[in-house]
Amino acid sequence: MKLKRLFVALVMVPLLGACAKEEVYQPKKGGVVDTLHNEIHVPNLKALNEGGFDHEKEVGKTYITDDDGFKYIWDAEKEEYVLATEPDTTINFFFDGAQTTRMVPGDDGFPVQIDAPLYVASWFMTKPLGECPSEIDTEAELLEIGALYGFEPKQGFNHFVGFSLYPSCLGDKEHLWDFTKDYKQQAVTNLYGIWVDE
Repeated sequence: MKLKRLFVALVMVPLLGACAKEEVYQPKKGGVVDTLHNEIHVPNLKALNEGGFDHEKEVGKTYITDDDGFKYIWDAEKEEYVLATEPDTTINFFFDGAQTTRMVPGDDGFPVQIDAPLYVASWFMTKPLGECPSEIDTEAELLEIGALYGFEPKQGFNHFVGFSLYPSCLGDKEHLWDFTKDYKQQAVTNLYGIWVDE
C-alpha cells in the first residue's frame, strides 16, 4: 500500500509543477502594440485615420480595426492607410432569377452554357457592401448590360425595384437586399434583379 502512495506522489509532483508554470494570454486592444504579431489595435477606421495614438503611421506594422477585424498597413508613398485584408467572398448580380446563364462557343465548337452575372463584386463575408455598385444601380444600366447578354424583362415586368437573395420575391420590400446592413457569411452570394409590372 505504501508503494502505491509513493508512486502516486511521484507522478503527481511533476504534474503540479507543470500547472504552476501555466501562463494566461490576454489579447491587447485599444492602441496597444502586440509585439508577438507586430499588430496595433484601434477601435475603428475613423480612429485609425484621425491618429493620435502610439506607433501610428509606421511602415511594417499591421493596424487592426477592432469593430470589423480588418487589417491595414501604412503606405508611405501614398501617405495613407491601405486595406491589407483580402476579400473572402464573391457577390454575383444577375439580371433576374430566370436569366442567369448564356450560351457561348466551347473549345470543341459546340455551345456551352455558362453563368452570366451582370456584375461580380469581390468583398468581405462580414461587411455589408454599403450601397449598390454604381455600375448597376439604375434600371437603365441593367437594361443596357442585360441587352449585351440577350436579357430583357419578361411578361410585362419591366420596372426594376432592387436585388434579392430570392429570385421570385415579387418586389416584396422585406425580401429586397439592404446594402447598408445585409451580408452572407458564405463563399458566393447570388443576388437577382427583381422586376415588377408597376
